Amino acid sequence: MSESVFVGMCEIVGTSQQVAIRRETVDIREMLDRRVEPYDGTISMVSGSRREGFRLKGSDLDVMYWPNNHRVIMDMSQSEYYNTANTTLILSDSTESPPGFTLLQLLTPTIYRDVQSACVRMNDRVYISSSTYRQLTCSAIRPNSTVHGPCGNGVVGGVEYDNAFCFVSNFWPLSASSWTDRCHSWPDSEVVNDIVRNGCHSVAIGHPLGPHENQEWRFSFSEAEYKLVYSMNHCQFLTYGLLKLFLKEVMSQQSEETNKLLCSYHMKTTIFWAIQQNTLPHWYPQNLLVGFWVCFKLLLRWVYEGVCPNFFIPQNNLFLTKVHGSAQNRLFLQLHELYKKGLACLLQSSSIRSYIIDVLYKPRLSICTDESTMRSEFDYDAELVWESEGANPHTVNLFCLTKVIHTIERLLESPLTHYQIVTLQKMTVSLFRFTAFLSYNTCIYTNTGVNKQMYIADKISCHMLKLAAKFGCVSDMLYIAMHYYKTLRYREALSVLEMTKVKLAQPYLMYMGRVDRERYTEAVGGQSWSTKIRQAVAHDIELDNEICYISELIPEQQSALQNSWPLLFIPVFVMLHFLEFLCYRHIDTTLSQAALDELQVLVHHDQGLCEGLEHMSESVFVGLCNIMGTSQQVAIRRETEDILDMVDRRVIPNDGMIDMMSGSHREGFRLKGSDVDFMYWRNNHRVIMDMSQSEYYNRANTTLILSDSSESPPGFTLLQLLTPTTCREVRSACVRMNDRVYISSSTYRQLTCSLVYPNSTVHGPCGSGVRGTVEYDHAHCFVSDFWPVSASSWIDRCHSWPDPEIVNNIVRNGCHFVAIGHPLGPHEHEEWRISFSKAEYKLVSSMNHCQFLTYGLLKLFLKEVMNQQSEETNKLLCSYHMKTTVFWAIQQNTLPQWCPQNLLAGFWVCFKLLLRWVYEGVCPNFFIPQNNLFLTKVHGSAQNRLFLQLHELYKKGLACLLHSSSIRSYIIDVLCNSRLSMCTDESMMRCEVDYDVELVRESSKAAAHPVDLFVLPKVIHAIEQLTVIYTYNNMEIYQARKISNIPTAISQPFDFVCSHNEKFKIKDIGVTEVKTKSDLLRVTSQDKPDIHTQDYVLQLQYHINGTRGHFLLVDGSGEVKANGQCRDQRTLLTVIHNFTQRRESCYQIIGWGDKFNQKILYMDGTELKTRPYKQSKGDNNDDTFFSFRTKGNSEDGHFAIVSWTGNALVFDTQGNYLAPNNLSRRSDTSYLFKLQTVDWMKVTTV
Repeated sequence: MSESVFVGMCEIVGTSQQVAIRRETVDIREMLDRRVEPYDGTISMVSGSRREGFRLKGSDLDVMYWPNNHRVIMDMSQSEYYNTANTTLILSDSTESPPGFTLLQLLTPTIYRDVQSACVRMNDRVYISSSTYRQLTCSAIRPNSTVHGPCGNGVVGGVEYDNAFCFVSNFWPLSASSWTDRCHSWPDSEVVNDIVRNGCHSVAIGHPLGPHENQEWRFSFSEAEYKLVYSMNHCQFLTYGLLKLFLKEVMSQQSEETNKLLCSYHMKTTIFWAIQQNTLPHWYPQNLLVGFWVCFKLLLRWVYEGVCPNFFIPQNNLFLTKVHGSAQNRLFLQLHELYKKGLACLLQSSSIRSYIIDVLYKPRLSICTDESTMRSEFDYDAELVWESEGANPHTVNLFCLTKVIHTIERLLESPLTHYQIVTLQKMTVSLFRFTAFLSYNTCIYTNTGVNKQMYIADKISCHMLKLAAKFGCVSDMLYIAMHYYKTLRYREALSVLEMTKVKLAQPYLMYMGRVDRERYTEAVGGQSWSTKIRQAVAHDIELDNEICYISELIPEQQSALQNSWPLLFIPVFVMLHFLEFLCYRHIDTTLSQAALDELQVLVHHDQGLCEGLEHMSESVFVGLCNIMGTSQQVAIRRETEDILDMVDRRVIPNDGMIDMMSGSHREGFRLKGSDVDFMYWRNNHRVIMDMSQSEYYNRANTTLILSDSSESPPGFTLLQLLTPTTCREVRSACVRMNDRVYISSSTYRQLTCSLVYPNSTVHGPCGSGVRGTVEYDHAHCFVSDFWPVSASSWIDRCHSWPDPEIVNNIVRNGCHFVAIGHPLGPHEHEEWRISFSKAEYKLVSSMNHCQFLTYGLLKLFLKEVMNQQSEETNKLLCSYHMKTTVFWAIQQNTLPQWCPQNLLAGFWVCFKLLLRWVYEGVCPNFFIPQNNLFLTKVHGSAQNRLFLQLHELYKKGLACLLHSSSIRSYIIDVLCNSRLSMCTDESMMRCEVDYDVELVRESSKAAAHPVDLFVLPKVIHAIEQLTVIYTYNNMEIYQARKISNIPTAISQPFDFVCSHNEKFKIKDIGVTEVKTKSDLLRVTSQDKPDIHTQDYVLQLQYHINGTRGHFLLVDGSGEVKANGQCRDQRTLLTVIHNFTQRRESCYQIIGWGDKFNQKILYMDGTELKTRPYKQSKGDNNDDTFFSFRTKGNSEDGHFAIVSWTGNALVFDTQGNYLAPNNLSRRSDTSYLFKLQTVDWMKVTTV
């Protein structure tokens, strides 16, 4: 299990190589910045989880800033190391402060206005007030930031930031000296010396219980902490990551009272202490969960004691101000409940759960922890491109630019890693670009009219830009085009633009994280990094707003500067068409207008280029979760159907009929108006693909059918009957062709159309109709255990998605054949269509939730927009086309990362693919591409009309989604409030009650599934054999409901009974010899009553003659609580259970009697009582039996009464009659009536 979680954490957090890329690119940028920053400048340092190497969704960006010429010293003797003429010295005075905090005394004058304004005088000394300094610097980097701890906090582009202004010290604080003495086993001495040598920081926040809270500063060891994290091995790092996930997804979800008590820093402190205490000598993948448990127990102990010692200054208790008193007690009890569950508590983590379940389902599953097999060359290239994206030194001074270039030269001479060299290369390219435009601009302003100087400057600039393009990426060529346009060389600029356009059109181009990985690998795999970025990588165009590139962009740059944005980013395709328009404007007005039209279409309608797309995607993601459910709700729906399907398959006899729910309902959708699809097939009929496969079957009890697709179109086949059949419908559907017996699809469809529901009508291969308000489609088909040859190419095509395990599972489960032929085939009435319904369901189940919601969005868009264009085209496209579209889009890897932030980009990818198919008139079946799903409908004039309608929607861009009534409001919310913060954390969208309601709703449907008691032993055996379901901790409710509802369909003598306890866990499965129906059936509990629960169980005698029937009411210990007789010849089975500590919250009541003598048996507290029931006038309820259930004496509960005459009566908790309700009566009186209620929360039936 540890190995599986290790692999899962590598998927979530990254492999050691990915983490190294992240760290080293940040390190080299910081190293360069420190060396070139002027002495009177401001130093910045990325800290927190991002610096440590995490890239978790929802995590913030922490940056620390400090004035380079200010230094904190720990005692006066250290002042001799500084030149006080250009350095402001600050003395740390912690004599009166709590451990980990200090006062900062200003020793020498400062020129910084914020520092001057924050000074206060105490005891004839000048100190810097932390609270004042914090307020003054809060919005220094980002305007309108708010104070959050010692930081200025806010959100930019969906990312939360924390900017902390602080002071740096080159010396290690005396209060942390014990840490250096403690470091024996970890970290090693080299790391310790490096940490101590680099000192610490002081951040602007005081101790809330200190004597000088507003003046005190907290020692910060951020630099030491990330170096400690760097020194961890990857298993330790992943354990730290697992603690962070567990905090976010489990510990912080326990209650609102405690969800803010623990933070990520406590997790970091825990892992530091756990490693240093050497509780686990070896940290490796095989014991990752052991390491996690060591940390969790340590944290639990700290919460119990109310002490979390700071790793560097143990006297500083991190729990002092929050985790104490009643809050501490509540937190401990919650964590202790998790502790009692053991490692099963990790099942509550949505991120980790699936990796544990995989092992529980398949304990012999082999897990490979070799990181080299987890990621490909492409993955590391993509990571490096992404991380080096921001590697750009920003300076507008030529002298500083020269200094940066010389610094890079010196750095290249030092030992660097490959990733650091690549980052420096990216920075060098940026420097060449800045220098080229800055030097040319300088020459223009200082040498007006001097042609020679201008010529030299132009040559230098061109040379530097060409060097940048040589060592940079594809998009760097556009800077050459910009310079040519700036210098009036329009045709040369257009020539460069044409070359760039060709390169940008390559299918292997990596841009904005999107690329076809197979084509990328095929094109540049194994080549040098310079070759890769020059041929296959593009970035957005980055402009320093202090530099003039072309005059047309000045207004945009000035606007960005007014909003404190030093850089302007323009999408590469927008810049390409913009420059094309500008150049053609001076050459050809017709071409200029064409370029402008292209630019307008691109800006307003193309995917990924609309500002705020990620924010809008997040809003739509939240909306779709509200409409279709979170991933956990969808999982409940699927797993409920899966377990029902699994049980049915194991208990249906060989000559029985198998049914399988398919379509959108099975996939997990619960959309209004969607139909319910079922497939039925004979269990003893099997289709084989060739005669050699017949050896796998016993012909004595299996009817074999041969698939013959030699004369049929792709995706269709004839079915030849090889062996005799006992099925009347199959025999009647047989026809003879070429001296062979085939099964006619059209005849079989007509014969089976109304088998399930009478008066159904033929609809495609199904019998269709409406029951209640729900439309149904029931398809009678045949099953094959083999994969069709015509679909074998799909297996070879599955490289990126789905993974091999799913492919093998799909192929292993074969396919189905539904009764409909190809309208253009030679044997339309005899042909059968190959159906991949089960394979499709497994593919949908393998999607991540963003992909699933994109599929759902396509279904909504089809229903609410595309099918509303005109009556001529509203039947041309169907939901299956949407499913096919999303399958192809995912497999083609057009969008490598499907996440909430790019959900709309995924939708647009699918919509463009669909539009192309409509234009071409070809929609290839996902499994058999030769089968064109558009062949018979989307062609000719209908195809043209449909394309024009869809193209009109395409021209509107994502604004076309505003036509969808379901989605519109979620888009408008973002358009009206661009700063609206969207939370895509699913754990925040639903509470425990929502999942409980979902579970009971789904399991109640399963419980109503009729099962003949003759097969009850097989059902119980099947459930015994099933793997315990851990995906949702209340899933056992389903199994119990399934069993407890079986006795509602008594039709045969049976010899198996079972019982369950108050938590619905199966307690007893036993055999009772039943010779006649007059024997007593016992349903008993093995548990003794205790202080928490008391199980009451009803024992009944079933009788068929005219004698009286007996009932007994006994508790869990076997004591008889009541008994009596009833004259009726029918008996009701029920179970009374679940008394809480108050013994009054939940009880169930049995009523009996005849027309003249009816009584109600009920509970008053813990006392069993009876009362007569007087029948209302007009009721004709002979021999009535009824049951009801209510909640508590203090609630207005309801109960239902079922009578044999087909009427239902409803009573309140005191037995008062409320309302009648008609029931449909069954003709077979050997069955008990079941009351199907609308609101299961109010009425529970047996």
